[in-house]
Amino acid sequence: MKNKVKLIYIVGIEHSGSTLLDLIIGSAPEVFSVGELYFYSVYRNKEQIDEVERSFICTCKRPFEECSFWKEINQKDDFKIRLRFPKREVIKIILYAIMPFLVPKKTGNVDDTQGLLKEIYQKARQVKPELVYILDSSKSFLRLFYLLKSSDIEVYPILLVRDGRGVINSRLRMGQKVGFFTAMLQWVLTCFVSKRLIKGNPRAIHISYNLFCQEPKRYIKFLNERLGIHISEERFLDKMAESEYHNIDGNIIKFKRITEIRCDERWKKELSPFKRIVSTVLLYPFNRMWVKRDSLHQVNT
Repeated sequence: MKNKVKLIYIVGIEHSGSTLLDLIIGSAPEVFSVGELYFYSVYRNKEQIDEVERSFICTCKRPFEECSFWKEINQKDDFKIRLRFPKREVIKIILYAIMPFLVPKKTGNVDDTQGLLKEIYQKARQVKPELVYILDSSKSFLRLFYLLKSSDIEVYPILLVRDGRGVINSRLRMGQKVGFFTAMLQWVLTCFVSKRLIKGNPRAIHISYNLFCQEPKRYIKFLNERLGIHISEERFLDKMAESEYHNIDGNIIKFKRITEIRCDERWKKELSPFKRIVSTVLLYPFNRMWVKRDSLHQVNT
């Protein structure tokens, strides 16, 4: 393909509402969502790589290997998508985010993402003839770093940030093997590095999940204008139900019909008083910077 693949990439930390945003943007006729593409090799090889027990079911509700969309892609080539990065490489990218002049030496292709995206694009055009973008909600800032360095991919990053208290509570509620303070540190670090990686990028968009849930129609209009797409502003929930998706991984809400948009604030009841007070105090400046303001709300609301 002569032109670069245009990729909308949602970056941030898990449990931030990326599946919901993915489905909404993916309902546009110009966008084809693939979910969390960095799990492609995991789904193809049926690997249980963490504490999450995966059933390897596509959003079309068929087994991944039997899905009409992915079955054809899988036959094209043995695409290898890298999931894990050594700590040394992670540290280098974090340092780069802090001090951009410290560019890691290895900035070329790290896996077969480029080739896979080209095959996805060709196949996706059969589903959506007006296709412009592929949407990847992998969230990993490590993948974003390499995608931004790619010469064959035109990346449109969307930084999605949810109130840190909600993220922490969701992770603890799901039984993840992470401590309370570690979860706070990971949220701050992920949001900080992600924000730094998209700094100065004219294509980048920063969205607050909490503000989005308060006025989704206004954000949909904003996304339509920024990306030149046509998400239905009035019937977006119906369009989501009508759209064809073949997402990899993500929240189980992708299998359900979503009837309303509301912010999950269970942390107010589920976090203990100690954790609620500590997280509120320690995360206040970061929530103020990243959740109370975004690309649509440039000043505090």
